[in-house]
Amino acid sequence: MASKYFKIYQKGKEVIQTLKGTGKKTKGYMEKDPNVRAGIAKGLKEHRKSESHKTYKKIMKKLDKNLDLSYLKGTVLKD
Repeated sequence: MASKYFKIYQKGKEVIQTLKGTGKKTKGYMEKDPNVRAGIAKGLKEHRKSESHKTYKKIMKKLDKNLDLSYLKGTVLKD
């Protein structure tokens, strides 16, 4: 029986079962256990709702607004 986490397809006579959502990999080891992946997602959601993360985002937004690099425009030489 297929799970919502796995994609099943047939290649010749053999049936192949692969994880969904693991096609685009940036770096590091991909967890394959659905329970672990669900825990990571839950922790990430909680982190984004936390007060410390919101404070950090406000500070970064303020810094980005004050950071003006327009004086460097055109100074980078092409090789």
